Amino acid sequence: MAPLCTEVALIVSLLLLS
Repeated sequence: MAPLCTEVALIVSLLLLS
């Protein structure tokens, strides 16, 4: 099971930067 925390963190960061 891949760490969802990392994926969520990346998605949120991209949304905030965009």
